[in-house]
Amino acid sequence: MGSKNAAQVTLALSLLLVGGAIYVVMRPPCLLLHQVVAGMGLGGAMTEGRLLTAGWQLPSWVVYCLPGALWSAAWLAIIDAILVPRTLRRCLQVGAFIPVLGVGSELMQLMGFLPGTFDVIDAVCYAAPYLAYALIVVHTYKAQYSVSFKH
Repeated sequence: MGSKNAAQVTLALSLLLVGGAIYVVMRPPCLLLHQVVAGMGLGGAMTEGRLLTAGWQLPSWVVYCLPGALWSAAWLAIIDAILVPRTLRRCLQVGAFIPVLGVGSELMQLMGFLPGTFDVIDAVCYAAPYLAYALIVVHTYKAQYSVSFKH
């Protein structure tokens, strides 16, 4: 694995950890991820984190929406690092997987097919990293291969 790919994997893991930490430390402790973290033997660390951050007053979008954006961005960083063969179409299609799941889950909440409350900011937070990634990938692909996208 090249140093660029190693850096992207490290970035992805960092984004996952920060998103997960916000989720388990700042959100109510009745969520599934809390049970998973406790089952991994990290319940004490989760409790310590909750005690350390008890007085923090973060904006609600940071607590409730930012983790989704971070997880979506982590997926894109991993895909960008490991996807072979690397074509524009493949990057855009495979990269869309987690953002589409996130936005889809929000829409299913809106329609009552999934428990939870639809939040447009959640949907935007899942989609925004993909939109930025798509712009970067298309720009890079055009510059690298001198491709015109005109019909």
